[in-house]
Amino acid sequence: MKKLFFVLILSFSFSTVFFGQNPQQIDARIDSIISIMSQVKQAPGDSMRLVLGQKAAQFLEEILMYPLNWKLDYSRLKSVISVQESQDKLVKVFTWGVPYKGDMRYFGFVLYHDKKAHEGFFFELKDRSDQIKNPEKKYLTPDQWYGCVYYDIRTFKYRRRRVYVLLGADPDGQLLNRKIVEFLTIRKSGLPRFGYPIRDEFNHPVKRLIFEYNNQASMLLQWNKDLKMIVFDHLSPSQPKFKGLHQFYGPDFSYDGLKFVKGKFIYEMDLDVRDKNLK
Repeated sequence: MKKLFFVLILSFSFSTVFFGQNPQQIDARIDSIISIMSQVKQAPGDSMRLVLGQKAAQFLEEILMYPLNWKLDYSRLKSVISVQESQDKLVKVFTWGVPYKGDMRYFGFVLYHDKKAHEGFFFELKDRSDQIKNPEKKYLTPDQWYGCVYYDIRTFKYRRRRVYVLLGADPDGQLLNRKIVEFLTIRKSGLPRFGYPIRDEFNHPVKRLIFEYNNQASMLLQWNKDLKMIVFDHLSPSQPKFKGLHQFYGPDFSYDGLKFVKGKFIYEMDLDVRDKNLK
């Protein structure tokens, strides 16, 4: 880990020379990202879309090399990429996707503010979704990331441990859509880790929840402030004979949820989302 932090320190030293204290240079790179991402839909072909996505990542990395990266205003980027900040203000997650070969290729960064070190450490996320076997069961790293676009982040704390829950979407665009409940922790080494020990609806041990359903359906997955838990549609096949074929799955008008209790996430089924007093 000493080597990792040495590389990061070098990055910050370089960024001081590269940016100085000139906010115009940062604004120029934000402008570039906005311009690049606005071109993605009109780009002629997969290769060009991938190049644009990578170029946006390059410019965002240059912005994150700024020494006071956790203090920057990223609000303008929200028009073209997802920027999620944790309630404790320690984590920011940037994600976006581009259409590629009939699917999506995702890009992202995690920025973590180490209050003791007074520094912001960032990590690029590498989408390896197509290479990860049984992704529900594995702890993952920034270099081995189950890619998606996160649209919400929730902070949970028990004693000294913090867990960040990321809610994400991965629209396949062909037969399936996906929603993801991802868990992010920052280890003592400073490295982010994706995954957290929970149990799914079948009481199987997993590290994240990945929901797959018909691409014509929509699925609710959100934080419910009244119930103080993450609530989501329960998915079922349209007919019993399609059990296990997720392209035929959709919401069945019942709801499940995840509730944080003393450091654990408890899977609860058949919630009454209308009952504000449900405990």
